[in-house]
Amino acid sequence: MRFCFVLLAGLLLGGCSDKCAPSESCANLEFANALDGSWTLAGTAPYQSLRIQFTANGTRVSGTGTYGGLGRSGVVKALGDVETQPAFFPPSGAAEIPARASLVMDFSYDDGTSAHLDQSWLTGADTLRGVLSFISPQNAVSYGVVFVKAP
Repeated sequence: MRFCFVLLAGLLLGGCSDKCAPSESCANLEFANALDGSWTLAGTAPYQSLRIQFTANGTRVSGTGTYGGLGRSGVVKALGDVETQPAFFPPSGAAEIPARASLVMDFSYDDGTSAHLDQSWLTGADTLRGVLSFISPQNAVSYGVVFVKAP
């Protein structure tokens, strides 16, 4: 009888395991894992080329890559997190945009430039869209950007 109880308890506990930590949403973890790989900036921004390799560790995403354009080239590093973007109504008054996973990331270029990626969502398995804002003491400029994942 005792053996049956222990076996039943073991089966129940083993069947209830979840690969998401209590502080992570499974949707956020899946989003972060989908980012693993090489990405290229396809949108317009001050750098005509940006290639970066993203690596996910839980919902934390880091990256290292290269940039070029406007007479400059070098190395870029990035660090960010996949977070849940709460539902919101856009200023246009359109229908509510539901809550979803979003990548928030800071970029550091070796020429001293800093940038911040926000409001970024996967729109398919190989397309990441978001807003990349370049920040300097004088001003901030934002661009709608598209990153495409290499096959």
